[in-house]
Amino acid sequence: MIEVKASLIGRNVYVAGEQLHCIITLTNVAQSDNVKSTINLFNNDNKDDTGVERLAWSTAQIHCQCVVNESRINVPQEYKNTQRNSDQAVDIGTYFAPNRGDAGHSAYLSKPQVLCCDLILGPGVSKTFHYVETLPYNCPPSYRGNNVKYAYKLSIGFQKLHSSMKLLRIPMRVININGVDDMQQYMETEPTEIPTNPFLSHLKKESSFLDNALEVLSIQASRRNLGCYSITSKSGLVGKFILYKVAYRLGEDIVGYFDFAEAQVSCLQYTVVLQSLEEVRKECLKHSSQSRSVNASYSRFSEACISTVNTHFILPVPLTVTPGFDSSLVTLRWRLRFEFIISVHDLANSEYNGRKHLPDEAWQGPSEVETESLIWDLPIEVLATNPVQAFPTVPARLTANLLL
Repeated sequence: MIEVKASLIGRNVYVAGEQLHCIITLTNVAQSDNVKSTINLFNNDNKDDTGVERLAWSTAQIHCQCVVNESRINVPQEYKNTQRNSDQAVDIGTYFAPNRGDAGHSAYLSKPQVLCCDLILGPGVSKTFHYVETLPYNCPPSYRGNNVKYAYKLSIGFQKLHSSMKLLRIPMRVININGVDDMQQYMETEPTEIPTNPFLSHLKKESSFLDNALEVLSIQASRRNLGCYSITSKSGLVGKFILYKVAYRLGEDIVGYFDFAEAQVSCLQYTVVLQSLEEVRKECLKHSSQSRSVNASYSRFSEACISTVNTHFILPVPLTVTPGFDSSLVTLRWRLRFEFIISVHDLANSEYNGRKHLPDEAWQGPSEVETESLIWDLPIEVLATNPVQAFPTVPARLTANLLL
């Protein structure tokens, strides 16, 4: 019997364009108790009397499985072709198909890499392989939406002689950083710098792809774009809202400020909700009468602000959500939804207990207030983050085992 152990190195969260490394170890777990027989390399069986195991082949491949709501979305033809090939592989039983048995269609398939052919392992002998693959820049990120879901897996197939193929899978998460494709083009055309000190040139450390991608991400997230917005209703000014920037990374806090000093309408309470807006492309809709957009709510902050001059809120961006992206099926955008509960009448001149307030009397709110709701949507941008920071939020399944 052969024991297979596959382990991702470091983490299972990757940036599109980054390299993935996996160590695959094959071990013949049979005991070698003073085996003196000679191994017959031309034996066509899985194993002989000495406990030797023979593996016909092993192949590894990364695939992205796309599951769509087919009642609302037309599945592209190229996705249907991959599903047809997978169904044929199920019937054959010996053909390597990484998406075998999975629902949905393959949105991305890397080139399969053959790890070994006709591998012979004696009792207690192990063989280790190092699998390396680079993810493309334009692949869709991992996403679980209402109409579309993208899930990535590393699939490793094995087959022994006269046996069916077996699959070992490790799930992983992929996040996108906008602009990495332009960055890579710039890096390739940038001239090599000559070190000022030739004796220290060997100490110069080359920047990795992840380092350069995170530098681009830091520039995008650090841009300040102060926005001051006047919130008005049909009765007048409700207040002013200040936001210092509109681009936030996963795990970052959104900080906003309200100024009600010059308000003409009393605001009793406000609520801020972080929402994603999933919009299906028009050409992918099954029926033109269907709604294209579906929103989902995440972080929420609510505060009673009656008689408040100024206040602020802190709204965290969860590490588990997906940054905004465009794919061939859907577009994901982010926004802040504000809901203000405002008074129809001026509370300062309102009556309570059937009479008006006296000038030297402490103000007391009325027992009943006629209110109305005011809703306002502010688009923002949610960016990726360092995959090392996002890794603890994903179930840490870095290793998978299989017995052949």
